[in-house]
Amino acid sequence: MAGNVFNLELGDNFIRVADSQPEGKSIAVNALGAQENTPNFFNTESEKISQDEGLVIEKTVNALNIKKKNVNIIIPDAYTYSQILEMPALKEKELLAAIKYQADQFIPLPLDETTIDLNILYEDKVNKKILLLIVAASQNLINRVIGTVERAGLIPQSVENEISAFSRFVSTLYNAPQNPGGVIFVNLGFYTTSLYYFDTKLRLVTNHHNFRLGYNLFFREIQVNFDLNEEKTREILNSIGLEKEASYNLENVLKPVTSEFSREIEKFIIALKEKNKDTAVSNIVFFNLTSKIHSLEKKIQENINIPASIFDGTPYFKKNQIIDALNKDLSSFVTVVSGSLI
Repeated sequence: MAGNVFNLELGDNFIRVADSQPEGKSIAVNALGAQENTPNFFNTESEKISQDEGLVIEKTVNALNIKKKNVNIIIPDAYTYSQILEMPALKEKELLAAIKYQADQFIPLPLDETTIDLNILYEDKVNKKILLLIVAASQNLINRVIGTVERAGLIPQSVENEISAFSRFVSTLYNAPQNPGGVIFVNLGFYTTSLYYFDTKLRLVTNHHNFRLGYNLFFREIQVNFDLNEEKTREILNSIGLEKEASYNLENVLKPVTSEFSREIEKFIIALKEKNKDTAVSNIVFFNLTSKIHSLEKKIQENINIPASIFDGTPYFKKNQIIDALNKDLSSFVTVVSGSLI
């Protein structure tokens, strides 16, 4: 299906577009781009916002000269409900009944108003168990997403959330470090952050955690404390960030935010070990909007004493002029290109 389909990621403050296809153990990109400061689509059901978002999508796709109409869509984790469960390998009827019961425990919506997607991540035939990713979303939200994308003259083929797309990317392509222990991937979004634990032995995301702290909080703290306009705030977060600099002591201003961010990661690690005492974390890898906050990963490493870095996308993309131009931001495009791996 990848040949006649491209991929669209709708974020809180951006959209990303990728026309790509897998080639062996990497991804070949025909078109790749993003538009920032987009309408606040997910926080309001305004018809005008939907119209505005549709126009932005249409203009961005046209600017990238993408002629395809079929599109896979990725939406933020924060507006969905996800659960990774280990379950017995039951017969189909029994499995569906068990899933319905489990879904009812973590979805705060009537099930008849909810869209549920299932993905078997792993099947243990010896112990007759499966690892299952359940993703649910409001049917109203899915209808709004589809309707908005159709306004741009496109034909939606699928809608999934970030954990679904990212899990497929790392399971298929990621070159895991040789160190013992798993990897925590930190998906820094605009309003929220998702943490994914990647089991290097199973080559699967087996646990996740979402919390309401994202790029916007770092941005607001700097803008308010230094009385800066939006452009200047973005500039110094990107260029200075958490490095020590005489003109702007961002490190001190951002200390409460980085401390809380570190605590969320530590809480996630504790929860992982409570679930399985043998769990170890060897690395923390950041992606998405992390590249817009200079040295955030270094500060988190300092706070929790685990090696941290920004995801290096270079090994996973076929080299061309597009990739060269976007090299510093490749970690931002991991989820959107994963649509081509369906």
